[in-house]
Amino acid sequence: MQTEIEATCQNCNYPIKENFCPNCGLPTKFERIDRNYALQEGINLFGFEKGFLYTIKELLLRPAQTTHNYLTKNRYKYTKPLAFILATSAIYTFVAHYFRVETILQEEFANKLQNPHGSSAMQWIQDNYGYANVLSTVFIIYWMKLFFKKHHYNTYEIAVLLFFVMGEAMLFYIFIPINTKYLHSPIVENLLTLLIFLYTAWAIGQFFGNTFSNYVKAFFAYLIGFMTFIFVAAIVGVVYELMMR
Repeated sequence: MQTEIEATCQNCNYPIKENFCPNCGLPTKFERIDRNYALQEGINLFGFEKGFLYTIKELLLRPAQTTHNYLTKNRYKYTKPLAFILATSAIYTFVAHYFRVETILQEEFANKLQNPHGSSAMQWIQDNYGYANVLSTVFIIYWMKLFFKKHHYNTYEIAVLLFFVMGEAMLFYIFIPINTKYLHSPIVENLLTLLIFLYTAWAIGQFFGNTFSNYVKAFFAYLIGFMTFIFVAAIVGVVYELMMR
């Protein structure tokens, strides 16, 4: 009687008979690297294979519950928080550059700058708001920890909340350059901006408890955190311009 020869895993040398190693999960056969493979890898890089649209829907309807689920129950069906905010910020940046317009608030901001010290950093924020949004989370996290310190969430857990909420908010921002392109209505832009702030305050406040005080604290933690980011960016701009002279 001929003995069946078992293959061994190329990763952990575990005996395998199936299509995947039962010990480490490595497949026994690898698909060819071609255009389809590269596309799938790009999708996987941003976590789109783990319910990108589902994550958007849940964050729109149940942001606090979604974040709590990710932290304590099930992380498989959601896009990873950092990948989510990077993806939505990239989408916003693409849309803003596609329409090649300055929003109404950006136009007013540019007129007020008149090339003062620090304007180079402020101009970068204006031109790259999607990426600036990601950088501002560092400062907003600090203020959120200060405002909600009695809840005892660590920095990384608050970062998860903020990446989810601010990533979702970036999808609202997409409508601002669209408004500038087709309507150019200051009223619509102001309403969209107000809606973004209200959503952010609601989503963050709900996470810490469904009370009016938490919504107020969430609003000011977000606002002060972003203003701190602007202040630091202005200082960096001043230092940079002085060094370049």
